Amino acid sequence: MPTPAEEKSRILIVDDDGPFRSLAAIILRGAGYAVTEARDGNEAKTKLGLGEFDMLLLDIRMPGASGWEVLRWLIAEARPERPPPRVLMMTGLTTEFDLDRLKREGAHGMLIKPFQNDDLLSEVRRILGQPRMRMEAPGALWKEKAPAEE
Repeated sequence: MPTPAEEKSRILIVDDDGPFRSLAAIILRGAGYAVTEARDGNEAKTKLGLGEFDMLLLDIRMPGASGWEVLRWLIAEARPERPPPRVLMMTGLTTEFDLDRLKREGAHGMLIKPFQNDDLLSEVRRILGQPRMRMEAPGALWKEKAPAEE
């Protein structure tokens, strides 16, 4: 079960695969999360504009706006006082698993589909336990400064 802090967490699941999206929603609702669903990246943008979410589960390959496009849009729309939600990317293709790109683009993690229910729940809990991305300026992720050489 979610901790009291996680209990109010709002999660948006964005996936064009209806049965998968519904199953993920059932799992997360059963664990106590408030879940909203979107069929594609364009619907996700609309729903993100209408409400506040703590986390997105975002499929990479979708018609219309891809998961990467939605992630870039989230970062572009974010402000230091309103950072983007945490993002867990999902894909069915292992060739799209790119940890360096994840970090560079602002995602918090990735799951390869199909995955086990416990894997989904543990990744959601792990990511919700992390702070949101810090914004250096509107649309610009915070870049950690390299230590000065002595």
